[in-house]
Amino acid sequence: MDKKTYRKIGIFFPILMGVTFTLGIVLNNYILPIFVMVIGISLVFIAKSRVRDVIEDERHYKIGGYAGKYAITLFSIIASIIGLILIVQKSPILEAVAYTLFCSISVLLLCYLILYVYFEKKM
Repeated sequence: MDKKTYRKIGIFFPILMGVTFTLGIVLNNYILPIFVMVIGISLVFIAKSRVRDVIEDERHYKIGGYAGKYAITLFSIIASIIGLILIVQKSPILEAVAYTLFCSISVLLLCYLILYVYFEKKM
């Protein structure tokens, strides 16, 4: 299989998933989307294993690392500012939302730290 065919599969799969999830919700059938998701993910993995061209290289990994790091940083800063604004409002509901944001930031940064240490030792 060539890289072009793999890309077509990569474009078709999310479209199929969107249609299937929408159809499943409309018909109150939650087994159909799960079934299609398992089949689709399996087909994508099979297709990826049969590609003979180079799909990813070191440049893609480096760009992905930078994008992930900056996305986490940006989310943390924006969510912290929003959380502080919500706490100042003195509403119990908004304070609960703010604390949820703060906990989300903490869990995200903790996961990042654990994975960073893991991959640093592994590589």
